[in-house]
Amino acid sequence: MFTPVQGVAAAAPVTGLVAAAVRPTIDRWEQGVAWIPERCGTRYRLVPWCDEPESGYEPNRPGAVHARPVGVQWAEECTTLSGEPDMERIRRSVEAHTPFVVARELWTGEGTQADPFTVDGAARTNPYLASPDADVVGSGPLPATVALGLLEQAALEASGGQAVMLHVPVSVSWLVGEALHRVGQQMVTSSGSVVVFDAGYPGTGPDGQPAGETVWAYATSPVSVLMSAVRLVDSPAHTVDHVSNTRTVWAEREFLATFDPCVHLATEIAINTGES
Repeated sequence: MFTPVQGVAAAAPVTGLVAAAVRPTIDRWEQGVAWIPERCGTRYRLVPWCDEPESGYEPNRPGAVHARPVGVQWAEECTTLSGEPDMERIRRSVEAHTPFVVARELWTGEGTQADPFTVDGAARTNPYLASPDADVVGSGPLPATVALGLLEQAALEASGGQAVMLHVPVSVSWLVGEALHRVGQQMVTSSGSVVVFDAGYPGTGPDGQPAGETVWAYATSPVSVLMSAVRLVDSPAHTVDHVSNTRTVWAEREFLATFDPCVHLATEIAINTGES
């Protein structure tokens, strides 16, 4: 006989996108959100001292950004012969795996592209990293530190000097680690920009370029992440297979990862040269 014991408990990563993101408290966000970006570099002019505003000056006209949550489900099958399913173990597993799902969706936009929404008669998707909307920086592929330096500079200019976030595949962390320093659970550049290395980042390019001898990295305004509570569904009438004596337990939640898309840049990094 084997003695039932608890394995190493599932746990969410303490670094990565969700750990580094802004986590606001917003009511009714599950129905979708809209906001006016504040992280864009604003238009300005330099004037002589005490000069009056010119009537012909072109003002800023920021447009609203819309985003809608993505739903995700997990299923776990267990035998009915061992009694009731361990719902807390399933919940821990879901909480541990959610950050990977959020990061992968922010990068690929797979969920939002499969379920676009309409605003003012036009089909929209949530902003996502590996999108043709990203402005490419540099004539890559370039060594990692060169590419990320150019990316950070361009992103800071696009934001008018406000904080930016660099999104980088984990494979690149081995090439640029010495150029960064840790502040709490975040990796930060010498100028203070947060660099997110996440297992959910596959390294693909804005035109669908696959990761290989080169990977892509992106820069955005700081990312905001919203997540609903995990809901566990265990309905024996619908989820028990009496032939195989198995029960399927479903878990589900919604999440949303957003950024001001006026700061959205990409660069290509060479990772096969051994250079940093």
